[in-house]
This record gives sequence, structure tokens and C-alpha cells, in this order.
Amino acid sequence: MDSREKRIKKNLMPQQVSEPPWPMDDLFESLPEHILHHILSLLPLKEAARTTLVSRSLQRAWYSHPEFIFDLKDFLPVGWKFSFIPYCGYPNSLHGINDRFLCFVDSATSKLLEQRIALRRLKIWATLVETDRSPALFDKCIGAALENGVQELDLKIYIKNHDWSYSVPARVFSSGFIKTLTLIGERLIAPLASIRTLYLNSLQSLKLCGTPINDQMLQKLLRGCPVLENLSLHRCRSLTQIIISGLIKLRTLDLSHNHRGVNRVEIKAPGLETFEYSAYCLDEGVAGTILVLDRSPKLKHLKFMDYQMTHERFQELLSKFLLLESLIIEHSKRLNRIKISNPLLQEILIRDCTGLEDIEIDAPKLWSFRYKSWEGLLPFIRMKNSCFLSVCEAEIRCQSHTELVANWFIELKEFFTRSCTFRSLSLAVNSMQGDVQHTDDPLPSLPCDIDQLNLDIEVPPSRHAAILDGLLSACRPTTLRAKAGYSENSFLKVHI
Repeated sequence: MDSREKRIKKNLMPQQVSEPPWPMDDLFESLPEHILHHILSLLPLKEAARTTLVSRSLQRAWYSHPEFIFDLKDFLPVGWKFSFIPYCGYPNSLHGINDRFLCFVDSATSKLLEQRIALRRLKIWATLVETDRSPALFDKCIGAALENGVQELDLKIYIKNHDWSYSVPARVFSSGFIKTLTLIGERLIAPLASIRTLYLNSLQSLKLCGTPINDQMLQKLLRGCPVLENLSLHRCRSLTQIIISGLIKLRTLDLSHNHRGVNRVEIKAPGLETFEYSAYCLDEGVAGTILVLDRSPKLKHLKFMDYQMTHERFQELLSKFLLLESLIIEHSKRLNRIKISNPLLQEILIRDCTGLEDIEIDAPKLWSFRYKSWEGLLPFIRMKNSCFLSVCEAEIRCQSHTELVANWFIELKEFFTRSCTFRSLSLAVNSMQGDVQHTDDPLPSLPCDIDQLNLDIEVPPSRHAAILDGLLSACRPTTLRAKAGYSENSFLKVHI
């Protein structure tokens, strides 16, 4: 080890001193160890290590801390965000960050091996630019965690070098202790094909994001997880079919894929209660994915986004879930009408379905309905048997291509009149081109009463009056909350 690495380790790890600078009265002494562990878990790992100089109790807790969290963002300069790095990489001046991060991982791993700590969680979130020592170091760290009975393993590794990848140690997939496994990264390889015996008999939660696995590897992995309860598969681009079966304890399923890759999704999960599904593709010429979900009678929560889903297919899907309590529909651009009839449904959110013209809802237990649009769209909304409805909100954002003319305000008024009783409307108008056109003639009928109008205007002040005139001719709010400009504090709240 060169002098530079020794100096880095010396600065990062707590030092052993002959006379610790602790106060005579250790305020942390009375706290139980699990509370001290929780306090340490809320701090970045570097800061948690430094607390050992504050208190003897914290030092003992640090050396028995069951969570090792290595997060690259804790090493970044002020103003940098970890989420930016996978796409733009490091500036040349920041390459040293990677060295300091790896040295810290090495030091903490050595501590783990020495102390034999019963480890609950290991998290490594990193973007790598140097590959010569990283694989061996990560293998050492993960191996030490496995030897100490780690229960949660969370790996999120982005690699700047497109010619290199990191292979997760095969021992991970035969651990009897792991209950939660998360693998995120397009070059984070799960060597499932080469593993002869794969059995994660304690695994309850599995998340794969961008992981390059094929259909056969996925089936092999799921067969080795007999008690799996939560499963997330996001953008695993090597998959062509996603078949979920044989998981009798599965309660939550989260799938996200591109229509171009996956042609069929088939789910046989009799205990499934929550299903989140996202199928995206902007190419109109791509055929939609076949979705088969007909053996999950206990489903209560459905979140749905499918660019290619048609009205007929959606109605067929929705009719199978009689116990549904909450429904979220997002970005389903080909849906032009929706008919929802369910005796137990309590919450509905419809967001950014740009082709939607008609919504019909028959849900006697519904208490929350929210409609959000980024295109200034005003569909026809009809409700039946909604006597328990207490939250009814519309959020409409008018972008630069939305032209606010007199007819739009008339449509807004008709939207309130013919639709359900909205209690709150949030309208955002920003970057609008041209002038606001309105008419001085009064609208044919009186404005509709609503409880609250939230107005966010990011247009020149010369257009504010016209927008307000048009809105107040369409609806009459009890409370008006208006914000003009980009400052969070530039708003006015008045009672009318």
C-alpha cells in the first residue's frame, strides 16, 4: 500500500488515541444498542465513523454496527448528484474521488473481517472508472458480508468503461441468510447460467434493474426462491418473455419493460395483492405486449401504464379484479375512454392519458378521485354512486403548445358542470406562446362552485389578468391560491 492510500485511510477511519476526548458524562450511555445503531444508520458512513470520537457508547455501537453502507454520493463535492454520474461520468478533476471511495471500502471491509460483526445490510452504490482493483475489492467485501450472515444485499453499480462488467459472486445465489437482494446496473452480471445449485431459501424480496438476464436465467432464479413475497423487474433488456408462476407467497409484483423486447407477460400468482406494470414504447408500429393476468383474484392495488393498451383490452383486464381498492392509470396514450365499475374501489388516479375523452365511474365506496393532465385536456367525466367522495381533484398543466382561448375556458366550465363535483383544481400555465384570447361576453351560465383553485402562472405579467378573468368566469373558488413566477414564495392566498 502506498503512502497516499495510507494517508487516505488515516483521514477516513476513526483513530485510536491514548486519551479519548469523550466528556465525563456520556449522554449516549443510557441508550440501548439498537437505538445507537439506528442513529448511526441515519448518517453517511464516513460521518458515522467519526462519531466514535464523540462518545464511548457510540464507539462500541460503531464496532458492532450491523449495516455497512458505501454510497459514492457521500464522497462527491457539494452540488454533485449521484444520479448524474452514470450518464455524464466524472470530470477529469474528480477521478480521485473513486480512489478515496475504494480505499474507504477496503478499510471498512478489513474491520468487518476483524470484528466478525453479525451483518444485517450491505449496500454498495458506486460508479466506477477504474477497474483494475474494483472487482477483487468488491468480491472481498461481499464475501466478508456473506461470512457474517448478511440479510440485505443492495448493489447499484454503474461502470463508465463500456468494455468492462462486474460479475456478482456466485456465492450470493446460494446464501441461506439473504432476505433482500437488489441488483441494479446494466453491466452488473448475475452468473446464473454457470451456477449448478441455486437456492435462496430465505429470500423474500428481489429487485433486478437493467440486469442482463435472459428468459431461462430468470426462470432458474425464481425456482430457487420458494418464499419470495416481493419481486421487481425493471428494464431487463435480454428478456423476451416474463412468466411468473409457482410463487405461492408472492404479494407484490413490479414490472417495467419495453414493447420492443418483451412480447408476452404471463402471471400466475394466486396471492398477488399489488401489481405495478409499465410497458413503454413510443413507436406506433410496434405490436403491444400480450399481458395474461387471470389467476390473481386477491389483487387490491393496480398501477398501470401501457402505451399500446386499447380500451377493449383494458376493460377485459379490469373486469377480473373484483377486490380492487386502488387504481392508477398513467401514460396509456391509446386509451380513449375508460369505464370503471367496482364495488370496493376507493382511490382512482388518472394521469397523462393524452387520448382520453370519456371517463365513466361506478364505485359506491370511492372517496378519492384525481385527474392530472400535462396537455390541458378536459375529458367528459361521469360518476355514479359516489356518495362517499371526499377528495376530488383535477391538476391540469398547459404547456407552450396549449392555446388558451375563450373556447378553452368555456370547455373548462363545461368540464366542471358535466363532470363530478371537483373540490380542487390546480392549473399551471407556463412558457405559453402568443396572447391569451378571451371574450368580454359573459359565459352562458353562472360559474361552478369549487373549494380551492391553485394557480401557478409562469408567463409575462401582462397576461395574468386575462387568465384570471377566464378562470373566474368558469369556476368560483372559495379559496384562491395564486403563484406567479419561479420563486417558491411568490404566491398570494386570499379568501373570496
